[in-house]
Amino acid sequence: MAELGASSGYLVDLEEQDNNEVYERLIGAAMIVVDAAGQGDRLLRLLRRTAIHAIKEALNRGALLFFEGAAAAIAGEFVLAADHRIESGLNFLHNALVATDASSVAGDDALRSARGELPDAIFLGLATGSALALGPQGQIETWGERPVAISLGDPTRANAAFSSLSVTEN
Repeated sequence: MAELGASSGYLVDLEEQDNNEVYERLIGAAMIVVDAAGQGDRLLRLLRRTAIHAIKEALNRGALLFFEGAAAAIAGEFVLAADHRIESGLNFLHNALVATDASSVAGDDALRSARGELPDAIFLGLATGSALALGPQGQIETWGERPVAISLGDPTRANAAFSSLSVTEN
């Protein structure tokens, strides 16, 4: 990448640097890699400070956002916590819950229970070794050679909600 003219990468320590420095370093990035290092709950708390605003601004400016491994679980509007409660995520994927290390939504008891609580949400299950990449124009890709599971929710509820909409032309 350096030979192609890209600037070198750098690590942004969300705990050690001041908020202004975190913001400035993140909004100028062309690619942001988010890795939870096995501590998704902690990362979510740290990102909710100044970093989330800077990351969203960088994405709006054209950056690529890459959630690696367990970090992908915090990208959705909803997060399945370690105690199986549903909490708010970073909301990069609206009305979505991302589960990592899950090759099937139906094959996981906690995800089936969450499906009952969020019948209209989109569930995205990423197998171990997969990652989630988000682009500035709303692009969503999974990276890696592992299978991805997608559950779009209860179609009967979705049809009922859709049929109750009224459309008027101007």
